[in-house]
Amino acid sequence: MASDSVTGAPRRRVWLWGTNNPHIAEESWLLRGIVVLQLVAILGVAVLTLTSFEIWARLDEHAHYDYVETIADQHVLPNLRAHGKPGKLEMGRHTYEAFQPPLYYLAAAPLLKLSHVEHTRVLILRTFDLLLLLGALYATWRLAVVVFPDRPLWPFAFGLMFFLLPGVIVRSITISYQPLATLLSVVFLALLFRADRAPRDEANRWFLAAAFTFGLAMLTTLLTAPLGVMFGIVALRRLWRDRAWRTVGVFAACGVMLVALLAPWLAFNEAHYGSLTSFSTARTLQQPLINPDNHNYTVSEAPRIARVWIREAFLPNEWVVFVVTDHALDQVISLMFYLLVLLPVILVIVRPRTLLVDSAWYLALPLAISIVFLEATTITANWPTFARYLYGAGPAWLLFVYVAVRQALRHWAAPMTVLALGTAGAGCLWIQAGVRYF
Repeated sequence: MASDSVTGAPRRRVWLWGTNNPHIAEESWLLRGIVVLQLVAILGVAVLTLTSFEIWARLDEHAHYDYVETIADQHVLPNLRAHGKPGKLEMGRHTYEAFQPPLYYLAAAPLLKLSHVEHTRVLILRTFDLLLLLGALYATWRLAVVVFPDRPLWPFAFGLMFFLLPGVIVRSITISYQPLATLLSVVFLALLFRADRAPRDEANRWFLAAAFTFGLAMLTTLLTAPLGVMFGIVALRRLWRDRAWRTVGVFAACGVMLVALLAPWLAFNEAHYGSLTSFSTARTLQQPLINPDNHNYTVSEAPRIARVWIREAFLPNEWVVFVVTDHALDQVISLMFYLLVLLPVILVIVRPRTLLVDSAWYLALPLAISIVFLEATTITANWPTFARYLYGAGPAWLLFVYVAVRQALRHWAAPMTVLALGTAGAGCLWIQAGVRYF
């Protein structure tokens, strides 16, 4: 019995931390203190957003709520009116968000049985989103452990900077599929990395788990499609190393699993709209509001599109207006962009071999692919896209920032400086914009 309890404790530790020894006690008190501060701050501003952010948040919160409520009260998926009036956004059973994949809404719907009071229901769903956000934090820790098994606390601290950003917190707490999409994206990247690094006999189950998670992510939002490119790259690497028909069979099974997960929703769309998705109907209904001038986007506009995303990435859209009258707020956003985006890119250009250290390429690629995907979507479909669509790749990018800074500058003070400035910058955004809003 004693031996069972002794062996049980390490097993529980591995299950919880993802490793037998997370090496937290070996890190400096300063790093540990910053991580604790980050976690407390994230929880604090998340609860503040949950209880005090306007109902309804202007970015479609009411429409997302109606999607959940329709499932909970009427036990059917909402649908768009195929012959609705363009420019008139409906709510209720015909909510204009009905074109979205249903996973988030199906998962949230049972919670509405707890109350029939609308305000209470909103708080219940925001609390559900808070739990998903905390799940994404834990998934980021597991990703850090998988990629950096010897010293995961450093990259995890960098990842927490992403979750401190006001834009991330607000979009994760107000009702939408975003927190589930972020959670599944990070889980997918952790599983796929395990598959890439595992021996042949173990890799297959990790690939199957990653494919299943990718299917769930696609059932949450099709904006997670760039993750499929990551799966393809890692799958090709595995095929090149193994050169075995069994591996081909595993990837075929992954494809079948993906189709099986998406098939019911695709069949629903085919029955209601005559196509596999309802995006064409949604576009017709929303065109007068989203792109009223029928602007024809071109490749030359790609830099301008990306520049628009900068403010949206750090602040919720409801707060971007504050930048117009607050030059200091705009400066903080610019400094954060230089620190967390431009600096690591420049360091990698100067030292390209950094991409080969600690699989830095793997951490940077999801954001790069997502940016190309969104730019291409805007240009080819003449449909504007938003920075929040990149949030699923954000945690991995911040882990990449850690590698780039540590490897290029090669002194513990360099990542500590970036970590301190980034954390302080996120705090300044909350103070400057949040105080004005709340």
